[in-house]
Amino acid sequence: MKPTLRNLNFKSKMATNICYEKATTYNPYICKKMYWHGYDVQDLMSKCSYIEVMFLVFNGELPNKLESTVFNALLIASCNPGPRHPATRAGMTAGISKTEAVSILPQVLSVMSGEMLGAKEVENAARFIRKVSGEDADTVAQRLLDDVSENDDRIAPGFGSIYGGIDQYANKIAESLLKIKKSKNMVWCTNFVRRIEDKNYSWLMPGVVAACLLDLGFQSKVCGAIYQMISAPGLLAHALEGLDSDLSNIPWIDDEHYIIEE
Repeated sequence: MKPTLRNLNFKSKMATNICYEKATTYNPYICKKMYWHGYDVQDLMSKCSYIEVMFLVFNGELPNKLESTVFNALLIASCNPGPRHPATRAGMTAGISKTEAVSILPQVLSVMSGEMLGAKEVENAARFIRKVSGEDADTVAQRLLDDVSENDDRIAPGFGSIYGGIDQYANKIAESLLKIKKSKNMVWCTNFVRRIEDKNYSWLMPGVVAACLLDLGFQSKVCGAIYQMISAPGLLAHALEGLDSDLSNIPWIDDEHYIIEE
């Protein structure tokens, strides 16, 4: 049987609501002026910060002053997950292994896409927050505490324990963001955290990022992808540092301590 295209009405050219390219009069394939969400890029270059333009590209509007401050603070806090993060460790290993510099970032972002402290957990945390934030935080916390088992390190995506304890760094970042603006989801999550911290659960960075991005107007499905992007500088910096290092700068497990569980 001859395959069909399901009667789809395909467009004659690619379409986007984000970018408009004004072509030259002599060649329609050469751009002479570009607009992002209606703003002339050259005007943006002279009048806006990179943070403001990044916000514009994803949200369709420039941020106000307070939104810009919050977004900037979040990007600073998230730009380097630190050497304990699996994605950073992957990058460090790639660097020390002398992987081509231009091939490293796709590798580490692939690791950063995961569900444990990665971009997928940010997306899942955003979906969780949007689903339950209309309820009383204490009620939600008690319901989840009743269902969680003793060995679970997550009570919900973005909230739990890390290395058997509370993530102090994530809590401090949440506090700092709340000092800038007491926004809806950040406040709800703070009340939720107060109810679960006695059980050794609290903020994790994916939860902080998710709540903050939701308050800035980003959709749940976008939050994880944004986290991948904003974590890239630190991931790449750690990896590139390894390019000039010797292989002996990474741990090597001797045979005595190398155990494969059956």
